[in-house]
Amino acid sequence: RSSKDINLRNTDNAEERYEEVVKLVNFGKNCLNYFTESEYIEDTISLEGDDWNFSAHHRAEPIAAEEDFRKTVVDYLSFKAAQAIRKNDKMGKQQALAWQSLREISGEAGAD
Repeated sequence: RSSKDINLRNTDNAEERYEEVVKLVNFGKNCLNYFTESEYIEDTISLEGDDWNFSAHHRAEPIAAEEDFRKTVVDYLSFKAAQAIRKNDKMGKQQALAWQSLREISGEAGAD
């Protein structure tokens, strides 16, 4: 059984972050410490109820930075290369086993 001491740990300043959320609700963005201004939005909820989500207030830039694009391409190509190497390695082992079997068969045939 797990105890609360194991399950509830103050990792990454969790207690302080929760306290900051309370302060932000009560006192506003002057209490920003762990969170950034891009993560905090002060607004009024509309009567239509269509602005409850963070995405209704924050528009992310859909264009990736060139460095992000390069990293994604490098990661993908590394993955594909590793797959090809593993496949070739597996095929190489299978070919070696086939040659070994042929040698054994031919050695047995030569002994007759």
